[in-house]
Amino acid sequence: MCKPIPIQLQVLLFLSLFLISACRSTGPTTVVRDRTAYTDAISDSWKKQLLLNIVKLRYADAPIFLDVSSIVSQYEITGQVNAGVGFEQNGIGWNPSIGAQANFADRPTITYTPFTGTQFALNLMRPVLPKTLLSIILPVILSTTSSGLQLTR
Repeated sequence: MCKPIPIQLQVLLFLSLFLISACRSTGPTTVVRDRTAYTDAISDSWKKQLLLNIVKLRYADAPIFLDVSSIVSQYEITGQVNAGVGFEQNGIGWNPSIGAQANFADRPTITYTPFTGTQFALNLMRPVLPKTLLSIILPVILSTTSSGLQLTR
């Protein structure tokens, strides 16, 4: 028959595991995940913003472009461990208690900057060169032909 582990040893093991896990940093492991996620989100928002502004121009409404000028991610990990012992008044027994709590928070701060001024107006009114247009369209055409669709002349 196994002997139960004394409560003092259980508390000591729990505290040592908690302190060892508290030495781990969250920063480096989140860089790859966050960079990819933010890049995808910014790319999707640019596409939606461009399509919306094309529709606005079609109906003679003023286009508005916002640029993401900075992203700051702040992470917070907090932990708390409680241990206590209560004794009965007549000294017959004791009541040990152990508690733990952990919290994680991700607080991104995203700063937007509107495109304005004469340079924005000049870029908006400048005609699109055929070379630029083909550099955008050609990769799409080539990717559809390689997937089995055939172009006819």
